[in-house]
Amino acid sequence: KVSPPPVMGWHARKKSHHYEALSSYVSEIAELIGIDSWNLMTDWFVSKDKCLDRESCRIELAAEVDNFIMKIKDQYDLLGIDREPVVFIKNDSGTYGLGILSVRSGDELLSLSNRKMRKLMYSKGGVEVENFLIQEGIPTRLETADGGPVEPVVYLVDGQAASWFYRINEKKSDIENLNSPSATFQSYADVGHLYGENAHGWHALVAELSMLAMGKEFSNYEH
Repeated sequence: KVSPPPVMGWHARKKSHHYEALSSYVSEIAELIGIDSWNLMTDWFVSKDKCLDRESCRIELAAEVDNFIMKIKDQYDLLGIDREPVVFIKNDSGTYGLGILSVRSGDELLSLSNRKMRKLMYSKGGVEVENFLIQEGIPTRLETADGGPVEPVVYLVDGQAASWFYRINEKKSDIENLNSPSATFQSYADVGHLYGENAHGWHALVAELSMLAMGKEFSNYEH
Protein backbone atom coordinates (compact mmCIF):
# COMPACT_ATOMS: atom_id res chain seq x y z
CA LYS A 1 0.00 0.00 0.00
CA VAL A 2 1.36 3.39 -1.02
CA SER A 3 1.01 6.35 1.33
CA PRO A 4 0.12 9.10 0.59
CA PRO A 5 -2.34 7.55 -1.88
CA PRO A 6 -1.45 8.19 -5.55
CA VAL A 7 -5.03 9.27 -6.29
CA MET A 8 -4.30 12.39 -4.22
CA GLY A 9 -1.50 13.44 -6.57
CA TRP A 10 -1.69 16.76 -8.38
CA HIS A 11 -2.26 14.99 -11.69
CA ALA A 12 -5.85 14.65 -10.47
CA ARG A 13 -6.24 16.87 -7.43
CA LYS A 14 -7.44 20.48 -7.53
CA LYS A 15 -6.99 23.20 -4.93
CA SER A 16 -10.71 23.89 -5.17
CA HIS A 17 -11.47 20.26 -4.25
CA HIS A 18 -9.77 20.86 -0.91
CA TYR A 19 -11.58 24.17 -0.38
CA GLU A 20 -14.92 22.55 -1.14
CA ALA A 21 -14.23 19.78 1.36
CA LEU A 22 -12.96 22.26 3.95
CA SER A 23 -15.91 24.66 3.70
CA SER A 24 -18.42 22.31 5.32
CA TYR A 25 -16.15 21.61 8.30
CA VAL A 26 -15.34 25.28 8.78
CA SER A 27 -19.04 26.20 8.70
CA GLU A 28 -19.85 23.51 11.26
CA ILE A 29 -17.12 24.44 13.75
CA ALA A 30 -17.79 28.18 13.32
CA GLU A 31 -21.43 27.63 14.26
CA LEU A 32 -20.43 25.53 17.28
CA ILE A 33 -18.08 28.18 18.70
CA GLY A 34 -20.22 31.14 17.66
CA ILE A 35 -18.04 32.96 15.12
CA ASP A 36 -18.33 33.92 11.47
CA SER A 37 -16.79 31.18 9.30
CA TRP A 38 -14.97 33.98 7.41
CA ASN A 39 -12.63 34.19 10.44
CA LEU A 40 -11.37 30.66 9.73
CA MET A 41 -11.33 30.49 5.94
CA THR A 42 -10.71 32.94 3.14
CA ASP A 43 -13.39 33.69 0.58
CA TRP A 44 -12.75 32.16 -2.85
CA PHE A 45 -14.21 31.03 -6.14
CA VAL A 46 -13.09 29.18 -9.27
CA SER A 47 -12.99 30.87 -12.66
CA LYS A 48 -13.47 28.05 -15.15
CA ASP A 49 -12.64 27.49 -18.79
CA LYS A 50 -10.13 30.30 -19.22
CA CYS A 51 -7.43 30.27 -21.88
CA LEU A 52 -5.36 33.34 -21.08
CA ASP A 53 -3.77 33.32 -24.51
CA ARG A 54 -7.08 34.82 -25.65
CA GLU A 55 -7.88 38.44 -24.89
CA SER A 56 -11.57 37.65 -24.42
CA CYS A 57 -10.72 35.21 -21.60
CA ARG A 58 -8.44 37.73 -19.91
CA ILE A 59 -11.16 40.39 -20.03
CA GLU A 60 -13.73 37.98 -18.60
CA LEU A 61 -11.38 36.92 -15.78
CA ALA A 62 -10.60 40.57 -14.98
CA ALA A 63 -14.32 41.34 -14.66
CA GLU A 64 -14.78 38.40 -12.29
CA VAL A 65 -11.84 39.62 -10.21
CA ASP A 66 -13.34 43.12 -9.96
CA ASN A 67 -16.70 41.73 -8.82
CA PHE A 68 -14.97 39.57 -6.21
CA ILE A 69 -12.88 42.48 -4.92
CA MET A 70 -16.05 44.57 -4.57
CA LYS A 71 -17.62 41.77 -2.52
CA ILE A 72 -14.59 41.69 -0.22
CA LYS A 73 -14.61 45.49 0.09
CA ASP A 74 -18.25 45.40 1.19
CA GLN A 75 -17.28 42.90 3.90
CA TYR A 76 -14.38 45.10 4.98
CA ASP A 77 -16.66 48.15 5.18
CA LEU A 78 -19.15 46.18 7.27
CA LEU A 79 -16.44 45.14 9.74
CA GLY A 80 -14.61 48.47 9.79
CA ILE A 81 -11.45 47.08 8.15
CA ASP A 82 -9.49 49.98 6.65
CA ARG A 83 -7.47 48.11 4.05
CA GLU A 84 -7.46 47.72 0.28
CA PRO A 85 -8.59 44.21 -0.73
CA VAL A 86 -6.08 41.98 -2.51
CA VAL A 87 -6.78 38.69 -4.25
CA PHE A 88 -4.51 35.83 -5.23
CA ILE A 89 -4.95 34.19 -8.61
CA LYS A 90 -3.69 30.61 -8.75
CA ASN A 91 -3.69 27.73 -11.14
CA ASP A 92 -6.31 25.36 -9.70
CA SER A 93 -3.93 22.44 -10.32
CA GLY A 94 -0.52 21.79 -8.75
CA THR A 95 2.22 24.31 -9.50
CA TYR A 96 5.12 23.66 -7.09
CA GLY A 97 4.11 26.93 -5.40
CA LEU A 98 4.50 28.78 -8.72
CA GLY A 99 1.77 30.25 -10.91
CA ILE A 100 0.53 32.56 -8.13
CA LEU A 101 -0.11 36.28 -8.55
CA SER A 102 -1.69 38.94 -6.37
CA VAL A 103 -3.73 41.81 -7.82
CA ARG A 104 -5.84 44.67 -6.51
CA SER A 105 -8.00 45.14 -9.60
CA GLY A 106 -8.99 43.55 -12.86
CA ASP A 107 -7.08 46.26 -14.72
CA GLU A 108 -3.90 45.15 -12.95
CA LEU A 109 -4.47 41.67 -14.36
CA LEU A 110 -5.02 43.01 -17.87
CA SER A 111 -1.78 45.01 -17.74
CA LEU A 112 0.42 42.06 -16.74
CA SER A 113 3.60 41.60 -18.71
CA ASN A 114 3.91 38.52 -20.90
CA ARG A 115 6.41 37.09 -18.41
CA LYS A 116 3.98 37.36 -15.50
CA MET A 117 1.11 36.07 -17.60
CA ARG A 118 3.16 33.00 -18.51
CA LYS A 119 3.96 32.52 -14.84
CA LEU A 120 0.26 32.54 -14.03
CA MET A 121 -0.37 29.93 -16.73
CA TYR A 122 2.31 27.60 -15.33
CA SER A 123 1.22 24.09 -14.33
CA LYS A 124 2.86 20.77 -13.48
CA GLY A 125 3.59 18.76 -16.59
CA GLY A 126 2.94 21.74 -18.83
CA VAL A 127 -0.81 21.08 -18.95
CA GLU A 128 -2.80 23.92 -20.48
CA VAL A 129 -4.38 25.98 -17.71
CA GLU A 130 -8.11 26.50 -17.91
CA ASN A 131 -9.36 26.85 -14.32
CA PHE A 132 -8.12 29.43 -11.81
CA LEU A 133 -8.68 29.62 -8.08
CA ILE A 134 -9.32 33.22 -7.01
CA GLN A 135 -8.67 33.62 -3.29
CA GLU A 136 -9.05 36.53 -0.90
CA GLY A 137 -5.66 37.74 0.30
CA ILE A 138 -5.20 37.77 4.08
CA PRO A 139 -2.45 39.94 5.59
CA THR A 140 0.17 38.10 7.63
CA ARG A 141 -0.12 39.51 11.15
CA LEU A 142 2.92 37.88 12.72
CA GLU A 143 6.14 39.81 12.16
CA THR A 144 9.76 39.94 13.22
CA ALA A 145 11.24 42.79 15.27
CA ASP A 146 12.28 44.35 11.93
CA GLY A 147 8.76 44.09 10.50
CA GLY A 148 9.32 41.03 8.30
CA PRO A 149 6.22 38.82 7.84
CA VAL A 150 6.12 35.45 9.63
CA GLU A 151 3.72 32.59 8.96
CA PRO A 152 3.21 29.37 10.93
CA VAL A 153 3.54 25.96 9.27
CA VAL A 154 2.00 23.05 11.17
CA TYR A 155 3.10 19.41 11.20
CA LEU A 156 0.28 16.95 11.87
CA VAL A 157 0.51 13.35 13.06
CA ASP A 158 -2.56 11.11 12.91
CA GLY A 159 -4.71 14.15 12.18
CA GLN A 160 -3.52 16.20 15.15
CA ALA A 161 -1.22 19.23 15.26
CA ALA A 162 2.09 17.96 16.61
CA SER A 163 4.75 20.56 15.85
CA TRP A 164 5.31 23.90 14.18
CA PHE A 165 7.92 25.87 12.35
CA TYR A 166 7.81 29.43 11.06
CA ARG A 167 8.47 30.72 7.56
CA ILE A 168 10.02 34.19 7.59
CA ASN A 169 10.60 36.32 4.51
CA GLU A 170 12.09 39.76 5.10
CA LYS A 171 11.93 40.56 1.37
CA LYS A 172 8.15 40.20 1.15
CA SER A 173 5.27 42.33 2.38
CA ASP A 174 2.55 41.13 4.72
CA ILE A 175 0.24 40.40 1.78
CA GLU A 176 2.68 38.57 -0.51
CA ASN A 177 3.35 34.85 -0.91
CA LEU A 178 6.22 34.08 1.50
CA ASN A 179 7.10 30.79 -0.21
CA SER A 180 10.12 31.94 -2.23
CA PRO A 181 13.91 31.36 -2.23
CA SER A 182 14.40 34.35 0.09
CA ALA A 183 12.43 32.64 2.89
CA THR A 184 14.13 31.40 6.06
CA PHE A 185 12.77 28.96 8.63
CA GLN A 186 12.89 28.76 12.41
CA SER A 187 11.63 26.04 14.73
CA TYR A 188 8.91 26.37 17.33
CA ALA A 189 11.46 25.46 19.99
CA ASP A 190 13.50 28.53 19.08
CA VAL A 191 10.84 31.14 18.38
CA GLY A 192 7.59 29.73 19.75
CA HIS A 193 7.76 32.24 22.61
CA LEU A 194 7.70 35.02 19.99
CA TYR A 195 5.13 33.75 17.50
CA GLY A 196 3.36 30.79 19.12
CA GLU A 197 0.63 32.50 21.14
CA ASN A 198 -2.10 30.93 18.97
CA ALA A 199 -0.19 27.79 17.97
CA HIS A 200 -2.18 25.41 20.16
CA GLY A 201 -5.44 27.25 19.52
CA TRP A 202 -6.46 28.85 16.24
CA HIS A 203 -3.49 27.64 14.19
CA ALA A 204 -3.95 24.03 15.34
CA LEU A 205 -7.71 24.23 14.75
CA VAL A 206 -7.36 25.39 11.15
CA ALA A 207 -4.67 22.77 10.44
CA GLU A 208 -6.75 19.94 11.89
CA LEU A 209 -9.83 21.04 9.94
CA SER A 210 -7.65 20.91 6.83
CA MET A 211 -6.69 17.31 7.63
CA LEU A 212 -10.36 16.38 7.95
CA ALA A 213 -10.93 17.97 4.55
CA MET A 214 -8.09 15.94 3.05
CA GLY A 215 -9.74 12.78 4.36
CA LYS A 216 -12.98 13.82 2.71
CA GLU A 217 -11.11 14.50 -0.53
CA PHE A 218 -9.55 11.04 -0.41
CA SER A 219 -12.95 9.44 0.11
CA ASN A 220 -14.32 11.31 -2.90
CA TYR A 221 -11.41 10.20 -5.10
CA GLU A 222 -11.85 6.58 -4.02
CA HIS A 223 -15.47 6.65 -5.04
